[in-house]
Amino acid sequence: SFSEQITSPVHDFQVKAGGEYTLDVNVKNTGSQPWFRDGAAAPVNLSYRWFGTDGKMLPIEGQRALLNTPVLKPGDSDAVKLKVIAPPTPGSYILRVSMVQEGVNWFYDRGAKPLELNATVS
Repeated sequence: SFSEQITSPVHDFQVKAGGEYTLDVNVKNTGSQPWFRDGAAAPVNLSYRWFGTDGKMLPIEGQRALLNTPVLKPGDSDAVKLKVIAPPTPGSYILRVSMVQEGVNWFYDRGAKPLELNATVS
């Protein structure tokens, strides 16, 4: 059940090339199965991928942020701080934030709606 609701008070941001940005994110399990943080064969974490304005994904695998609770049950939410590392080249980008079940798939690749933010890298 790859279903998520991800929100943030941030809609766009600026960061220096290669710099770090901490993003406050609220994640909600809108699926029918619990998300396990650790101790599971395939834990569920929050992460991100960078895309150019042309829609092409950059070859950067985002850092992971762990849930604050060992299990996030269906219908439950969690406030997570996601540390984002900016691309090394200045420009305009789209940051796509989604849950990922490690070793299985990104939720957005299975039809879930990710959080998308516009970022200016200087």
